[in-house]
Order: sequence, then structure tokens, then C-alpha cells
Amino acid sequence: MFRLFKCQTNYSWGLHIADHHLRCVEVDGDQNNWRIVRLGKIDLPEGLVQNGLIQNSQVFQEAVRALCAKTFPAPGKSPYVLVNLAEEHVFSRVIQTPPLSRKETDEAIKWEAESNIPLPIEKVYLSWEPLPAKNNPLAPAESVKKNYVLLSAVSKAIVDYLLKTLREAGLKPVAVEAESGSLMRGLHETQSFPSAGIPILIVNLREYFTSIIAFDSQVVVLSTTSDNCSSKFDAALMESFKIKIEECEKFRHQIGWNPNDEFGKKLIEATAAEFANLKKDVSGALSFFENKSGKKIEGVLLAGEKMSKWTLFDKFLEKEIGLPVKWQSGWNPKIWPANCPYVTDEKEEYNIGIGLALRKLDPKTVISPNLLPPEAKEELCYHAIGDTVKKVVLVLSAILVILWLAGGALLWKFKSEETAITRNLEGSVDSKKLYDLGKMNEQFKEMRTLNSKVEKSGGKEYRFSEMLAELTKITPPGVALTDFETNLVQPGWVKITGVARSRDNFLAFKKGVDQSQFYEKIDSPAANYISPQNFQFELNVKLKNWTPGWAKDLKKSPVKQVDTNDNSDQ
Repeated sequence: MFRLFKCQTNYSWGLHIADHHLRCVEVDGDQNNWRIVRLGKIDLPEGLVQNGLIQNSQVFQEAVRALCAKTFPAPGKSPYVLVNLAEEHVFSRVIQTPPLSRKETDEAIKWEAESNIPLPIEKVYLSWEPLPAKNNPLAPAESVKKNYVLLSAVSKAIVDYLLKTLREAGLKPVAVEAESGSLMRGLHETQSFPSAGIPILIVNLREYFTSIIAFDSQVVVLSTTSDNCSSKFDAALMESFKIKIEECEKFRHQIGWNPNDEFGKKLIEATAAEFANLKKDVSGALSFFENKSGKKIEGVLLAGEKMSKWTLFDKFLEKEIGLPVKWQSGWNPKIWPANCPYVTDEKEEYNIGIGLALRKLDPKTVISPNLLPPEAKEELCYHAIGDTVKKVVLVLSAILVILWLAGGALLWKFKSEETAITRNLEGSVDSKKLYDLGKMNEQFKEMRTLNSKVEKSGGKEYRFSEMLAELTKITPPGVALTDFETNLVQPGWVKITGVARSRDNFLAFKKGVDQSQFYEKIDSPAANYISPQNFQFELNVKLKNWTPGWAKDLKKSPVKQVDTNDNSDQ
């Protein structure tokens, strides 16, 4: 989890800048199980990049955008890139310091750099990496109390211009390293690479120059370039045999450096000067490493952009220098993306791009200092920490939402069970009341059958049957009528009594009575509104156009009246 706080972004990809091409590689997985998910290549106009330096920023930006549009699908790419610097612009030295803390080493290296870097210290960016304590290629056994670091420096003007151009193209560089480090990291993943601790010389035969690298125990001890390259060999053949460049490539591929073939001897003879110069550069690198480290190179590993143009060259070189020489083994087709054909003769072009892309998985496979300016590294750290904080907040928020939903589900379950228990308890307590209410409803319905027997009162018959029918209709569930009687004190008034399950049930019944056409006045006592549930109620209603016959015979003496104020709005 703490890897999230590292400055290196997990979404970066390698951008290899060469004089004639741009190549990009994106890998996915981890250090021990990775594969290429995207790669692309685009040719650059002649002279746009010379010796690794961009000559026209605007044109280069257009080339970068074209490469990205060609390689990456439409939701777009990650802007984070790992970029190489041409070897001739990077100065690297292994220096020793007393045992110091990293902060103290930073200060000590500034003093050491002044005597080891051939540029003014204020005009370069410095970066360093500690070398491993064990198997240090340049540390004598008796110097165990010394610290050794790999120091690299590059001109500020070169890096600033490169970063400005890439940022204007929409990219965000997260690492800038010497090309030799990228190449070694890429070759390190091939099966032909020797095991750790064995010094080896790599000769990378490219089209326009040759890289010669001495590598030992994760460290590029020496890196130099030679002008004796593939194009020089082609030029020698074209001059000697008066043939075109395409025929030179076929000649080198089909015949090669074969001393047992007549045409092979002619090829060796025609390129003798170029080979002699290359051999001289290789021998010089071998001698430098042996004098510097006290070790001997165990063998030479050949790499190249187009190995098919170097048929039998490994055997010829092996015989001339007296060391084992072999070609880099091919890449495993399983790591190659399905949408890009695996072309055997071209895949080695991506050695450096693959090495750049692999830096994000394990930057310590090959010790190669990051030459980004210090302020750019700090900015990346801040962005990385900010992104990590956002991720942590999102994860915590998601956890809280999940806990909230889970808690809500549990509370709902408990509430449902509580409600079910409460209902069961209420049902058992109110079972007798419900039984009584049912009986009362049956009795009230029987009362309707008696309305035909109501006698005439004062020669005027009132249609009680219709009124009782309406009462039955407007009585909602949860209300049961228990009595219906006339008022002897107030002629024409009738008292309706009943039982309601809740106040809402009673209000629904009273609303129906209020809207009835049979009543002139309605009196609802305040007691009807006190209890929220399971209560008795009564309504006093004045019937329209009806006075019983016995009321006419009453004495006209004052009679005690009952308060009939309209309280229907209570």
C-alpha cells in the first residue's frame, strides 16, 4: 500500500527519442510478470533531432501528438512519460564518500562534482544513486568503510528545453535518464543476459552510431559511442561494389561475415577499415573497465536495431577479440501486444523503449539516476501524495457508504421484526375489542331492518332507512357504531356513538357525516379528539325537517337544553 506514496507514477510509459524515429512502449503487470500493452513508432523528418537534441520544438510536438494519436486509443493516454537522453550529453562517474546521511551526501556530492564533471556546477542538474554494498564493481575489498555512489550530470539547457517541449505537447515527464540505463534495463529482461555479478560488455549496433557499454552488478560502469555503425558498413559496400543500399542489406543478410565464402571474404575485405575502427573502440572499453575495476569482462553481448544485417558478425568478432560473443536473444512473443505483429527483424528497435517503460516497475534493476530537475521531482511527489490522499478518501468514503447501507439494512431488519412483534402483541391485546366491534357492527346492521317499523310521528313519516344506509356506507374501516338514539330533551336531535381504532379513522367518519344531506347541525364534543387510538366517541346531530309527534304535546315550559354549538371543526 505504501507504494502509492512513491513519486513514480504507475501509469507512465516509455518515450524513446532517436535521431530518426520516435518510439513509445507501455507495459503492464509487475517486475516478474509483465507484458507490453501498447507500442508505436513514427519516423521523424531529417534533421529534426540531431545527436539526441531537438532542433524544432513545434515540429517535434506535432510528431509526438501524431505518435500518441496513432498508438493510444480514444479515451486517451496517460500524460506521464519516461524519456531518454542521448549518451553523449550525460556525464556519469562513480565516486566515493565517507559514510554520510543522504542529506550530507547531497552536500558532499556538490563538491565532488566540481572535480569530476567537465561543466560548471551551476549549469548542470546533478543526480546520484547509492551503489550496492556487495559486489560493488569499483570498490576494493579493503574500502568497506567507504560509500560509493553513481553520479550523473547533464546540462540544464538541454533538459529544460526537452521538458518545455514535452510539456507543451501535453506530456508530463516523470523520469529522464541516460540511454545506456534504459538499454541495459531492457536487455536485462532477455534470456541471453548473464546472471548478476558477471561483468559484460554490450555492443549496440545501431544505424547511425554504435553504443559500447560496460555493465557490472546493476551499474553502467562505462558508456561510450562509436561512429563505426551500420550505415558506415553500408557505405563501404556501396563504394566497393557499386551497388544500392537495398542490395547492401541483402548482401549482409544473405552472405555476411563468412570467411569460408568467396563473397563473404569480399565483404570482410570491403569493410575492413570500419571493422578495425570498431574493434579498436571495443578493445579500448575492455581495457578501461579492467584498469578501473581490476576485473575482466567475461563476454560480449551484441544488440542491434536490425540484427538481420549482421549475419555471422558475432562469430567474426569473437575470433578477433578472443572473448565469447553472442547476440541478444529474441523477445518472448507472449509479452508482445496482440494488435502489433511480432516482426523478428524489427523488435530489437524497441529495446530502449521497453527499458524506459520497465523503470516504473522496478527502477533498481539497473541503477540509473533520474535527471529531472529537483523542483520537478518535488512537484511529482506532491502530485503523487495528493492523488494518494484522494484515493484514500474515496476508499474510506466507499467503506462508510457500505457500512451505512449494511447498518441501514440491519436496522430495517430489526425494525421489521420489532414491528411484527408489536403487531402480534397489539393483536393479542385488542383481539377482544375487535371481536366486540364486529358484534356491534352486526347489531347496527340489524337496526336497519327495523327502520320499516318506525311509527308515524305527528302524521309525518321520516325515512330513517336511507339515513342508516348512508351511515353504513360512510363508516370507514377502523370505526364501529354502537348506538343510535333520539334525544328526549331536544326533539329532532339524534346521538350516534361508536368506537374508533385511531383518531384518523374517526376524522374520516366525521368528514362523511359533515358532508351528509340528512343533518342540519353536528355537535362533536372535545373528548372525541383527546385519545390517539382505541377510544369511544359520540356525535349529536340535528336531523333536517323532522320533529317527532310527541314533541308537540310537550308543555311549553322551559326545558333544560344541551349545548349544541357546532364543534365540527375541532
